[in-house]
Amino acid sequence: MIGTLHWPAAVILAGGQSTRMGREKALLDACGSTLIERLAVVLAQRFERIFISVASVGVSPELAAASGCASTIIGRPITFVPDLRAGQGPLAGIEAALEGIDDPLAFFTAVDMPAVSFDLIGSLWNEVEEAAATGCLPRWSRGLEPACAFYSKCLLPRV
Repeated sequence: MIGTLHWPAAVILAGGQSTRMGREKALLDACGSTLIERLAVVLAQRFERIFISVASVGVSPELAAASGCASTIIGRPITFVPDLRAGQGPLAGIEAALEGIDDPLAFFTAVDMPAVSFDLIGSLWNEVEEAAATGCLPRWSRGLEPACAFYSKCLLPRV
């Protein structure tokens, strides 16, 4: 196991159809590894459990292989969580993950955000803990970023 753990669970949102790209975005090259491998290995430095949200049709063999490589590197399993509702976008992934994990709170990030900042995650975590909030997401010049946020299971009735 690598790194020092600080937070319970991270969910990588990788269930998109990638219709414009023509292939799974999670499998794009990121400095010699795939986006999914890179992000899973980075997140594993600070998160106890890593989950990958996938489309309701399940995991492709290529995604399973890339995730298996990442699992070997981090020395612990990576769990797939399929969407409960087909074709409903990232919100379906958030819903399925919150339903499927035991943790009351999880960090969510899109698979195409490989340059994740632990400073940002730490700030979001601190906001959630201090305010006993149901979630926390960053705001930037173009608005809120819901695909880089902490969400609580108590949000499920609203999803």
